[in-house]
Amino acid sequence: KEKLRKELGIAGDEKIIGIVANLRRIKNHIFLLRAFNELIKSYKKVKLLLIGQGFKDDPENTEAELRSFVNERALNKKVLFLGYRSDIPELLNIMDIFCLTSFNEGLPISLIEAMAAGLPVVGTDVEGIRDVIIPNKNGFLIRTNDTKGLKNILQRLLHDESLRQRFAQESKLLARTYSLEQCVREYENLFLSKSSKA
Repeated sequence: KEKLRKELGIAGDEKIIGIVANLRRIKNHIFLLRAFNELIKSYKKVKLLLIGQGFKDDPENTEAELRSFVNERALNKKVLFLGYRSDIPELLNIMDIFCLTSFNEGLPISLIEAMAAGLPVVGTDVEGIRDVIIPNKNGFLIRTNDTKGLKNILQRLLHDESLRQRFAQESKLLARTYSLEQCVREYENLFLSKSSKA
């Protein structure tokens, strides 16, 4: 843990919020960045890890927009673009809060992985995400683009260690209900429902 934090330039007393999602419009990273920009005005000792990448030929790629937002607000030392990583379990292990701000999701595997790692989770109140986050049990659901609401929830979790720990324990228990077989079944249902509409 300490080695990885040191590699990333994260001080021992800094908290870590993270998201694992490729830099695409549907993932709505800009919403998380706006809330984080407000958060650090009152809570300084925190860093945001953006794990995932944008793809050059993808019309939905938001990497340039996100980097521009970070540069314009001088957030470069607070927001770390980590790109593609093969050490996701280790990165989850150093986080304090996992956040997923997508406009919609199928079965949010990254969210389930974060829960299995014992993290409190925050996500948008949309299809897919609301199926795995149980409000006030393992995390919080936020209305899409409610910047103030997201900032307040993140601040509350950062300040309240006992709440984070309680949510973390519940996350671990809930993640166990998502076996590999269930994930496969959910994906099959998703594909079947999409193909029947086609």
